[in-house]
Amino acid sequence: MDESTREGVRAVEALDLGSEPLFGPLELREDTSAAVDSGSLISFTSGVSAEHKMDVLHSVLLSQLAATRQHDRHRDAENWYTLYGTTLEQVGWGVNDQTGFSRFLPPASRFTAPSTVVELLERICSEQETMVVETALNALKQLDDRDRAALLFECESHAGGIGNFQVAAVSESDNNVIMKLGRFRFNTSAGVTRLLLVEFPSDDTEFLRGSQILQLNEAVYSRVRNAIAQKLGDRAETYIIQLPDLG
Repeated sequence: MDESTREGVRAVEALDLGSEPLFGPLELREDTSAAVDSGSLISFTSGVSAEHKMDVLHSVLLSQLAATRQHDRHRDAENWYTLYGTTLEQVGWGVNDQTGFSRFLPPASRFTAPSTVVELLERICSEQETMVVETALNALKQLDDRDRAALLFECESHAGGIGNFQVAAVSESDNNVIMKLGRFRFNTSAGVTRLLLVEFPSDDTEFLRGSQILQLNEAVYSRVRNAIAQKLGDRAETYIIQLPDLG
């Protein structure tokens, strides 16, 4: 193991992720799919390999858990996102492009989270990527309140009227993995039980959003792939849940 690999492994091992829960093994489907990953919804176009799907889901979960151990996800979102982004870059995600957070200005008196998500991501996504995101959002919306994926997303994405969540489209071409990531924060007077179903009042909601286009550096990530899997342990099976077949 060379020195750069040792440094990467040590950095992963030093992260504080909290206690480790227990659950069953995670198995990823091939082709178009999506998964709830803690407070993120990650969708994959066809062509993303099973290994790279796992790389995406593991690195996104690692970054969320590390950030949440240091900063309140909802009440200290600015610092949370700083550590979240730093961790992603540390394990091999390079930022190709990004926009800072800006306030969404709704055109009507009420709006929904899915509409703002799609409107943002379609600026940076292909038609196919946008379609997969929309399908994943609809699949999550349609789940029963007691479904594990629905419960996980609601518990992690918001705390009452404040929230912090992410939605991403991931594609792969010629072994290059690209993640187009929407980042969202909000504060509202509305009662939020199911985030994707609530209608936000425009005059009493602050909804901030920004985007990133990230590319996975395989040479960097391969050095820490096993260390990340070991660090996450059974957290991966608890905090990553595949959605039903997207069709």
